[in-house]
Amino acid sequence: MLVPRGRYLDPRDELKASAEPIKDAVNVPLIQLPDRMHELPSRRAAVQVVGPEALASATVDWLRAHGREAVRVTEYEPDPNPVPRRLWDPNPFLMEVLPHLPPGRAADIACGTGRDAVAMAAYGWQVTALDHLEDGLQRGRQLAERYLDQDGRGRIDWQVANVIALPEAIGMGYDLASMFFFLDRGILRLLPDLLNDRGGVVVETFTSVHRERYGKPRREGLVLDLGELPTLLPGFQVRHFSEDWRDDRHTARLWGTKG
Repeated sequence: MLVPRGRYLDPRDELKASAEPIKDAVNVPLIQLPDRMHELPSRRAAVQVVGPEALASATVDWLRAHGREAVRVTEYEPDPNPVPRRLWDPNPFLMEVLPHLPPGRAADIACGTGRDAVAMAAYGWQVTALDHLEDGLQRGRQLAERYLDQDGRGRIDWQVANVIALPEAIGMGYDLASMFFFLDRGILRLLPDLLNDRGGVVVETFTSVHRERYGKPRREGLVLDLGELPTLLPGFQVRHFSEDWRDDRHTARLWGTKG
């Protein structure tokens, strides 16, 4: 299973954090933050920083200067029995769907920095995590090193590949294909070819409503028209489809299965 969620960011160096752990805190040293921003909570949540006053204040200032809301928490407790924790979250829709599925083989397409791949591996899935950026995959490998045991790390195959080359890039016979906040209609139409006879898809991305409000994504072709997503996955039994605001994002979500 995935390690539990923490509440606070502890920016002390690793030796001090290990010697004097803080309850509900996750240690990400300030000096490492530039390379570990993907391990922070959602941008819609303020990062709560604990630790010595000068260091905590410097961390809050650094986070704010880099576009993150952050606050210093002055009251916290030592932790006599620390356990590994995380601040980051996988895709919420994925976490709603996974409990309904027995673990199998999953293809995480355009996996980015690997949070969803790590979550699936933690739940027992054998994951092919595919992206065209080696930098993102390297951060995914580091995420797995920090938050999975050896067996879990061994369940992820990180692959640099052009996602447009599916299914040649990663083969076929998957039980699940996931794709979050990356839109290529041609790839969506290829997903059935990746899956076994009863395989499923879990997809979420922005709609035109989001773009109309925020002007992002900039290219019109990178958002879905309302009602479009199910038409791009013909032949699937739709288990869930919705279009709505989730916090400050208007997205389309679909979970479907073949057969």
